[in-house]
Amino acid sequence: WAEPDATRTPVANAWWLDVETANSWRSDPTLNVAALHGAVDYLESMEVASVGFYSAPRMWYAITGWTDEFADYPSWVAGASTLSGALDVCRGDGFTGGPVVMAQFQQDGLDANVTC
Repeated sequence: WAEPDATRTPVANAWWLDVETANSWRSDPTLNVAALHGAVDYLESMEVASVGFYSAPRMWYAITGWTDEFADYPSWVAGASTLSGALDVCRGDGFTGGPVVMAQFQQDGLDANVTC
């Protein structure tokens, strides 16, 4: 859709910031929270459609120290082992403190998602 030299996409896109322990993070959660603030600020300055966070609760805790500074942003929660478990996740608050809008679960050895 975008021309090769474009600096923006033709439509505003939703962005999910991947907060997983397999990525490179600092041992100090305050530095990780600052990095996430920088990413959010940049994306919002580019007028993206929305920003949210993808993680599992235990990873969010390990990386951010369970910050609530992103409570205005939605969560896409990973870690459920069944569809039923994912639907249970949908009923609560996300790891950000904001709403859960998607939950991920295992199905036939693959990741599947359900919209909350």
